Amino acid sequence: MPTLTAVAALGPTTVSGLPAHILLVHLTLVVIPTAAAAMVVAAVSRRLRRWLGVVTPLLALVALVMVPITKSAGLWLYDRVPHTPLVDAHMHRANHILPWVVALFVVSVGEWIWFRSLDRDEDGSRFPLFAAAAPDEVSDRRVKSASRTRTPGPAMWQTIVATVLALVVGIGATVELVRVGESGSRAVYQGNFTTNPH
Repeated sequence: MPTLTAVAALGPTTVSGLPAHILLVHLTLVVIPTAAAAMVVAAVSRRLRRWLGVVTPLLALVALVMVPITKSAGLWLYDRVPHTPLVDAHMHRANHILPWVVALFVVSVGEWIWFRSLDRDEDGSRFPLFAAAAPDEVSDRRVKSASRTRTPGPAMWQTIVATVLALVVGIGATVELVRVGESGSRAVYQGNFTTNPH
């Protein structure tokens, strides 16, 4: 059973004797690209936007919460490992991810509010917050009718603007995440393994 010890200001620092940073980083590595992909899909596809509902901004919120927690655990670990140029480079690079994740959250919420105010069912009503959680026959009927009958929704320019914003922020956040992760991998593994098996 995992045990949490030494809780820092923003979260656990160890889990079952391991530094929490090495565990938390995996959740962060999954949730940021997932939120970015959901945001782009929601901007492009009306049907998937309705199916995802409020899940897209919730994923971005989880990403926004996870970054400071992961960074806090990383700072705790930083004080307990030898400082090398690679570790210092990772610490410096890690400072660049939060602005991208803030943008990811802001664009996701803005996109959700904007499209939710414009996307309507054929009777003029909004889809439920969780369209995917609606009874199957109701959601299937609504999705089918939405694909047959184009109700007034966002103008083409609005969809293009939302898509471009989603792409810029989603790709930017994901690329920065990869750069942070790559610098962390170098800090841990560069020079610490051999290509020849024992």
